Amino acid sequence: MIPNNRYSTKPIVGRFINDFENIVRYSNCFLSMNDRDKVQSPYWDFTIAGKDIRDVSEGYLYQTWITYISIDFKTLFVYTTKTKKYPIVITGYNLSNCSLAFDENMYYYLTYMENGVLKFHYYETTTNSVEVLELDDGSEYPYVTIDDFRTTQSLRNDVLLFYVRDRQVYHRRQRDRFLKEIYLGEMPPDVKSLNRVNINNKYRLQFEFS
Repeated sequence: MIPNNRYSTKPIVGRFINDFENIVRYSNCFLSMNDRDKVQSPYWDFTIAGKDIRDVSEGYLYQTWITYISIDFKTLFVYTTKTKKYPIVITGYNLSNCSLAFDENMYYYLTYMENGVLKFHYYETTTNSVEVLELDDGSEYPYVTIDDFRTTQSLRNDVLLFYVRDRQVYHRRQRDRFLKEIYLGEMPPDVKSLNRVNINNKYRLQFEFS
Protein backbone atom coordinates (compact mmCIF):
# COMPACT_ATOMS: atom_id res chain seq x y z
CA MET A 1 0.00 0.00 0.00
CA ILE A 2 1.04 3.63 -0.46
CA PRO A 3 1.35 5.59 2.81
CA ASN A 4 -1.06 8.56 2.83
CA ASN A 5 -1.83 7.83 -0.85
CA ARG A 6 0.82 10.33 -1.96
CA TYR A 7 4.24 10.31 -3.58
CA SER A 8 7.06 10.08 -1.06
CA THR A 9 8.58 13.41 -0.07
CA LYS A 10 11.96 11.67 0.23
CA PRO A 11 12.22 9.17 -2.66
CA ILE A 12 14.26 6.04 -2.05
CA VAL A 13 15.58 5.33 -5.53
CA GLY A 14 16.79 1.85 -6.45
CA ARG A 15 17.00 -0.68 -9.24
CA PHE A 16 13.78 -2.26 -10.44
CA ILE A 17 13.40 -5.89 -9.36
CA ASN A 18 11.91 -6.35 -12.83
CA ASP A 19 14.87 -4.63 -14.51
CA PHE A 20 15.83 -6.03 -17.88
CA GLU A 21 18.84 -8.03 -16.68
CA ASN A 22 16.60 -10.02 -14.33
CA ILE A 23 13.93 -10.33 -17.01
CA VAL A 24 16.52 -11.93 -19.32
CA ARG A 25 17.90 -14.07 -16.49
CA TYR A 26 14.48 -15.62 -15.75
CA SER A 27 13.47 -15.97 -19.42
CA ASN A 28 15.12 -19.36 -20.03
CA CYS A 29 17.20 -17.85 -22.88
CA PHE A 30 14.04 -16.70 -24.66
CA LEU A 31 15.20 -13.08 -24.40
CA SER A 32 18.60 -11.43 -24.78
CA MET A 33 19.93 -8.00 -23.89
CA ASN A 34 19.32 -7.03 -27.53
CA ASP A 35 15.59 -6.96 -26.72
CA ARG A 36 16.01 -4.08 -24.27
CA ASP A 37 14.20 -1.58 -26.54
CA LYS A 38 10.96 -3.49 -25.97
CA VAL A 39 10.87 -2.37 -22.32
CA GLN A 40 9.88 1.15 -23.38
CA SER A 41 7.26 -0.07 -25.86
CA PRO A 42 3.54 0.22 -25.03
CA TYR A 43 3.04 -3.10 -26.81
CA TRP A 44 5.28 -5.22 -24.56
CA ASP A 45 5.39 -5.90 -20.83
CA PHE A 46 7.56 -8.22 -18.75
CA THR A 47 7.09 -9.52 -15.23
CA ILE A 48 8.81 -12.22 -13.19
CA ALA A 49 6.35 -14.54 -11.46
CA GLY A 50 5.47 -18.16 -10.73
CA LYS A 51 4.98 -21.35 -12.72
CA ASP A 52 1.34 -20.93 -13.77
CA ILE A 53 -1.87 -19.12 -12.96
CA ARG A 54 -2.86 -20.12 -9.40
CA ASP A 55 0.32 -22.21 -9.11
CA VAL A 56 3.05 -21.12 -6.69
CA SER A 57 4.62 -24.60 -6.38
CA GLU A 58 7.95 -23.30 -7.75
CA GLY A 59 7.86 -20.04 -5.83
CA TYR A 60 6.95 -16.54 -6.92
CA LEU A 61 10.15 -15.80 -8.88
CA TYR A 62 10.26 -18.72 -11.31
CA GLN A 63 10.08 -17.37 -14.86
CA THR A 64 9.55 -14.31 -17.02
CA TRP A 65 6.01 -13.74 -18.25
CA ILE A 66 5.78 -11.74 -21.47
CA THR A 67 2.67 -9.79 -22.42
CA TYR A 68 2.65 -8.47 -25.97
CA ILE A 69 0.30 -7.18 -28.64
CA SER A 70 0.27 -8.40 -32.23
CA ILE A 71 1.47 -6.13 -35.04
CA ASP A 72 -2.12 -5.56 -36.22
CA PHE A 73 -3.04 -4.44 -32.65
CA LYS A 74 -5.90 -6.96 -32.50
CA THR A 75 -4.57 -9.72 -30.20
CA LEU A 76 -2.94 -9.66 -26.78
CA PHE A 77 -0.83 -12.67 -25.84
CA VAL A 78 0.64 -13.73 -22.50
CA TYR A 79 3.56 -16.15 -22.88
CA THR A 80 5.53 -18.04 -20.22
CA THR A 81 9.21 -18.45 -21.08
CA LYS A 82 10.02 -21.64 -19.15
CA THR A 83 6.78 -23.61 -19.35
CA LYS A 84 6.26 -22.27 -22.90
CA LYS A 85 2.51 -21.71 -22.66
CA TYR A 86 0.02 -19.07 -23.77
CA PRO A 87 -2.27 -19.05 -20.72
CA ILE A 88 -4.02 -15.82 -21.74
CA VAL A 89 -5.08 -14.66 -25.22
CA ILE A 90 -7.41 -11.68 -25.69
CA THR A 91 -8.73 -10.27 -28.96
CA GLY A 92 -9.84 -6.71 -29.52
CA TYR A 93 -9.28 -3.61 -31.62
CA ASN A 94 -6.52 -1.01 -31.49
CA LEU A 95 -4.87 -2.56 -28.41
CA SER A 96 -1.96 -0.92 -26.56
CA ASN A 97 -0.39 -0.23 -23.14
CA CYS A 98 -0.50 -3.77 -21.78
CA SER A 99 0.60 -4.68 -18.26
CA LEU A 100 0.39 -7.88 -16.21
CA ALA A 101 0.83 -8.63 -12.50
CA PHE A 102 0.10 -11.44 -10.05
CA ASP A 103 -0.80 -11.56 -6.38
CA GLU A 104 1.01 -13.91 -3.99
CA ASN A 105 -1.40 -16.73 -4.93
CA MET A 106 -0.70 -16.26 -8.65
CA TYR A 107 -4.09 -14.88 -9.55
CA TYR A 108 -3.54 -12.61 -12.52
CA TYR A 109 -4.33 -8.92 -13.02
CA LEU A 110 -4.15 -7.59 -16.58
CA THR A 111 -4.68 -4.11 -17.97
CA TYR A 112 -4.52 -2.58 -21.46
CA MET A 113 -6.08 0.07 -23.66
CA GLU A 114 -8.61 -0.89 -26.32
CA ASN A 115 -9.54 1.85 -28.78
CA GLY A 116 -9.20 4.53 -26.12
CA VAL A 117 -10.90 2.61 -23.32
CA LEU A 118 -8.90 1.39 -20.30
CA LYS A 119 -9.70 -2.24 -19.49
CA PHE A 120 -8.65 -4.13 -16.40
CA HIS A 121 -9.12 -7.86 -15.72
CA TYR A 122 -8.94 -8.76 -12.03
CA TYR A 123 -9.77 -11.58 -9.68
CA GLU A 124 -12.91 -10.88 -7.64
CA THR A 125 -12.84 -12.79 -4.36
CA THR A 126 -16.57 -12.43 -3.68
CA THR A 127 -17.54 -14.22 -6.91
CA ASN A 128 -14.38 -16.35 -7.34
CA SER A 129 -14.13 -15.17 -10.94
CA VAL A 130 -12.27 -12.79 -13.22
CA GLU A 131 -14.12 -9.50 -13.69
CA VAL A 132 -13.47 -6.67 -16.17
CA LEU A 133 -13.39 -3.00 -15.18
CA GLU A 134 -13.74 -0.45 -18.00
CA LEU A 135 -12.82 3.23 -17.75
CA ASP A 136 -13.86 5.33 -20.76
CA ASP A 137 -13.36 8.71 -19.07
CA GLY A 138 -10.04 9.66 -20.64
CA SER A 139 -7.95 7.46 -18.36
CA GLU A 140 -4.76 6.22 -20.05
CA TYR A 141 -1.26 4.77 -19.50
CA PRO A 142 -2.44 1.96 -17.19
CA TYR A 143 0.02 -0.12 -15.21
CA VAL A 144 -0.64 -2.86 -12.67
CA THR A 145 1.79 -4.21 -10.08
CA ILE A 146 2.05 -5.96 -6.73
CA ASP A 147 3.58 -3.60 -4.18
CA ASP A 148 5.56 -6.28 -2.31
CA PHE A 149 5.85 -9.97 -3.21
CA ARG A 150 7.81 -11.07 -0.13
CA THR A 151 6.08 -13.80 1.88
CA THR A 152 6.77 -11.84 5.05
CA GLN A 153 4.47 -9.12 3.69
CA SER A 154 1.60 -11.37 2.59
CA LEU A 155 -0.82 -9.83 5.09
CA ARG A 156 0.02 -6.28 4.01
CA ASN A 157 0.74 -6.42 0.30
CA ASP A 158 -1.64 -5.19 -2.36
CA VAL A 159 -2.15 -5.26 -6.11
CA LEU A 160 -2.36 -1.71 -7.42
CA LEU A 161 -3.72 -0.36 -10.71
CA PHE A 162 -2.25 2.99 -11.77
CA TYR A 163 -3.39 5.26 -14.60
CA VAL A 164 -3.32 8.89 -15.75
CA ARG A 165 -6.16 11.27 -16.53
CA ASP A 166 -5.58 14.92 -17.43
CA ARG A 167 -1.97 14.57 -16.23
CA GLN A 168 -3.15 13.46 -12.79
CA VAL A 169 -2.09 10.02 -11.51
CA TYR A 170 -4.70 7.80 -9.82
CA HIS A 171 -4.68 4.30 -8.45
CA ARG A 172 -7.08 1.57 -7.31
CA ARG A 173 -6.35 -1.14 -4.75
CA GLN A 174 -7.11 -4.83 -4.50
CA ARG A 175 -8.10 -4.34 -0.85
CA ASP A 176 -10.94 -2.07 -2.08
CA ARG A 177 -11.88 -4.57 -4.81
CA PHE A 178 -10.70 -1.87 -7.23
CA LEU A 179 -13.97 0.03 -6.71
CA LYS A 180 -12.45 3.19 -5.24
CA GLU A 181 -10.40 5.66 -7.27
CA ILE A 182 -7.63 7.29 -5.22
CA TYR A 183 -5.80 10.43 -6.31
CA LEU A 184 -2.04 10.11 -6.03
CA GLY A 185 -0.60 13.30 -7.47
CA GLU A 186 0.32 15.19 -10.61
CA MET A 187 2.72 13.89 -13.23
CA PRO A 188 6.15 15.51 -13.13
CA PRO A 189 6.59 18.43 -15.54
CA ASP A 190 7.98 17.79 -19.02
CA VAL A 191 6.83 14.16 -19.20
CA LYS A 192 4.07 12.73 -21.36
CA SER A 193 3.36 9.22 -20.12
CA LEU A 194 3.54 6.77 -17.23
CA ASN A 195 5.77 3.90 -18.35
CA ARG A 196 5.77 1.57 -15.35
CA VAL A 197 5.48 1.23 -11.60
CA ASN A 198 7.40 -1.59 -9.94
CA ILE A 199 9.04 -2.49 -6.67
CA ASN A 200 12.74 -1.69 -6.57
CA ASN A 201 15.61 -3.47 -4.83
CA LYS A 202 15.05 -1.33 -1.74
CA TYR A 203 11.47 -2.62 -1.59
CA ARG A 204 9.82 0.68 -2.47
CA LEU A 205 7.42 1.36 -5.31
CA GLN A 206 9.23 3.30 -8.02
CA PHE A 207 7.60 5.24 -10.88
CA GLU A 208 9.05 5.65 -14.36
CA PHE A 209 7.74 8.45 -16.59
CA SER A 210 8.83 9.60 -20.02
